[in-house]
Amino acid sequence: MTMTRSHGWMALLMLTLVLAGNVFAADGPAEPYPTPEGFGQAKKSDEEYVQAAQKFLKDNPQSPYGARVLMDLFMYASIGGNPQQAENLRRMLIFGSNHRLQGAFLLKQYAGQPEALRTFMTPYVSPRLPAVEPPLVAGLHRLLRSAARMVGTAFLEDRDFMLSCAAVTDAMGDKEFRDALVKRLREIVDAKSPAKPTLDACFKDDATGMDKVVALDSLLDFPPARYIQKVYLATLPEDQKAKPAVQQIQTRLLLEQGRFGDALKIIDVMLAAEPSSPDKPQRLFWKGWSLASLGRIPDATAVLNQIGQDPKGSAW
Repeated sequence: MTMTRSHGWMALLMLTLVLAGNVFAADGPAEPYPTPEGFGQAKKSDEEYVQAAQKFLKDNPQSPYGARVLMDLFMYASIGGNPQQAENLRRMLIFGSNHRLQGAFLLKQYAGQPEALRTFMTPYVSPRLPAVEPPLVAGLHRLLRSAARMVGTAFLEDRDFMLSCAAVTDAMGDKEFRDALVKRLREIVDAKSPAKPTLDACFKDDATGMDKVVALDSLLDFPPARYIQKVYLATLPEDQKAKPAVQQIQTRLLLEQGRFGDALKIIDVMLAAEPSSPDKPQRLFWKGWSLASLGRIPDATAVLNQIGQDPKGSAW
């Protein structure tokens, strides 16, 4: 028995020495990414390491070593007394690298803390987001899948949060996950709930993404509908994005974001495609607003003067 224990401790000691040798060896093959150990051996400063690591991430956004470098930077910021930077890096790892060891490790820390995990994810489903781009939708879908698998689904048990997440799974074509969430929503959303019209608008099997974007435009007093509309808009196929009803909504959102140059391009397309549209006065007003915001005051004045030439009259 004593010999067995002795051999066990000896094996552990030898393993520790081997690992230590690998970490502190002065020579050997260089890693294909910046490491704190490598910079320490070269007697370079922490600041030089951090700059090299940040440059590596910028120059190699798809590198399989990216999560390792992020994790090292996260630990540096954590022990270096920079909590805000550490939190930003932790978010990057959990949101963008939950399919890799480092991000999965941090995500797993939420086991048994569903409210904390939901709080972590809430900024990604906020109605206050000025824009929702395809990478955010795809990233959130992957995070939802990883979280459900690793820590369970209790974090989803909030009506508005669950509704927003269901829309993400729907937009990503994840029918299995979507159906499970919609089933649960139908159990907790009654006929008088303010969530009911949005739930009904989003989860009809025969409705296209365009149908949902347009239907949600009349439901924006319900805050989650604002976020959900942007999710569907971000993931629409190009042929549906080119429809005038969608372009009208997209233009309004671009104007709200202050993206006047982008808005102007769509407005000109709509005016050329539908010169007699009943929405023409509004589109002219939007064009004048965009031109003025871009500093093109004479052009804006000329466009706005066209609104008064409408023989039918216009509220615009």
